[in-house]
Amino acid sequence: VNSFIKDILKLRITAPPAIPACFSKNTKVSLSNRVTKNISDLEIGDVLMDNGTVTGIMKLSPKHQDVYVLHGIVVTGNHSVYHDSLGWIPVEEHPNSLIVNEFDDNFVYCVNTDTKTITLGNTVFADWDDIDEIDLLISGL
Repeated sequence: VNSFIKDILKLRITAPPAIPACFSKNTKVSLSNRVTKNISDLEIGDVLMDNGTVTGIMKLSPKHQDVYVLHGIVVTGNHSVYHDSLGWIPVEEHPNSLIVNEFDDNFVYCVNTDTKTITLGNTVFADWDDIDEIDLLISGL
């Protein structure tokens, strides 16, 4: 399988992120059918407003992570977000992000999509496995 992915598809093989990049359970996600769900209620197959289809959902521990608010969205600091001038950066480096001093949720929620992005409001985040611009170029997305 690794040879097929690497040699035939020309994709890089990487391990999942050591520290998950995820959202608060109450993060509002707009679907293409105009329904809004909490990220914790998404289901595989849901089609997001940006036409990405949910392909995976993870519920993970936020321990040992800093959590931020960016444009009203509560998200871990290591989550990749697209900035018009800076490109893909961690939320913690975004000039408009603010650290959350007390985050008491037991879990954060991560999502994979077939477009590798999640658009929340006017903000574009990478999906859970944080594929970057090089990966997108190589895969043709």
